[in-house]
Amino acid sequence: MPSLQRLPKSATILVCDARKALFLQNHGTAIHPSLKLRKTMETEATGDERDLKGNPPGRRPDSHGGASPRGPKSAMEQPDFARLDEEAFATRIVEECARQFEADGSDALVVAAPSRMLGALRDAMAPKLRDRLLAEIPKTLTGHPIDEIADHLVATW
Repeated sequence: MPSLQRLPKSATILVCDARKALFLQNHGTAIHPSLKLRKTMETEATGDERDLKGNPPGRRPDSHGGASPRGPKSAMEQPDFARLDEEAFATRIVEECARQFEADGSDALVVAAPSRMLGALRDAMAPKLRDRLLAEIPKTLTGHPIDEIADHLVATW
């Protein structure tokens, strides 16, 4: 991924982590960005998901050693629910990003997220959206004010 030299005017900046996503747009110049918030997304946890997460992992009969109900059984691994939630949220973020690109015709995308979330976003992106990706910044910036986010972007150049 080439380093970001300038932030094109009207570029979309996606700042996210596993719980929150900020969609920003540059209304300033390429060298002196002025970011404006367009949309915020947050994860949603439903009661059904909490019930599922509370159950212990199951057991299944071993495939070798007879598949009888009384034969040896192996424990099933507990799913990594945090990772599954993060991947589902990344998919929702990418879908929203694609909708916004279709609506406003923007042609540049910059993503700032923790490394694991960057990987989940990359996996969820269609090639058309991935082609518009100018830079990936492996930082968690969702807790920063928007002015500071612009400063962090400029500092990474």
